[in-house]
Amino acid sequence: MAVYQQDGQQKTKLSPHRFRHSNAADLLDTCDNTVVVKEDLGHTKTETTEIYSRSLTSKR
Repeated sequence: MAVYQQDGQQKTKLSPHRFRHSNAADLLDTCDNTVVVKEDLGHTKTETTEIYSRSLTSKR
């Protein structure tokens, strides 16, 4: 998660997209079915959903 300093305090950059990304990564981690997650997220291409699985492998 992106962390930055402002007025001497440590803060994080949160956005709706970060929550969506975390949810997609968690779904892929638990069910390991890209097609199901693709449909849940409303993606038209499986390749778009696979971006989330690549982010999981980089965290491990």
